[in-house]
Amino acid sequence: MDSVIEGGQLSEIYQKAIKPRIGELTRIREKAQKAVYYGVAAVVLLIIFIVLISNGASMAIAGLVLSVIGLIVVIVKGQKAWKLYHTGFKEQVVREVVKVVNPDWAYHPQDD
Repeated sequence: MDSVIEGGQLSEIYQKAIKPRIGELTRIREKAQKAVYYGVAAVVLLIIFIVLISNGASMAIAGLVLSVIGLIVVIVKGQKAWKLYHTGFKEQVVREVVKVVNPDWAYHPQDD
């Protein structure tokens, strides 16, 4: 590598090239985090409804069904948001860092 990046240059590169991209990625990451919280809530509701059903509360069956449906929706949406964040981070942030370290390098993230 021919040049060394100084602290001031690194800060400038971060402010101009990386920071603007992080805002949108943060919103996507927050959606994925919310999905986790909703998933935990759905699991808690599932447990409550299972306990109610085992104690003879037949009306809890509808709540159980709705909780299962909600959990499935949360899982699907959460996985989609996480994949979007993960891919976007690699494509936008890591690629930019690699370019800064050495413009001759190429970064090709793999889907995992």
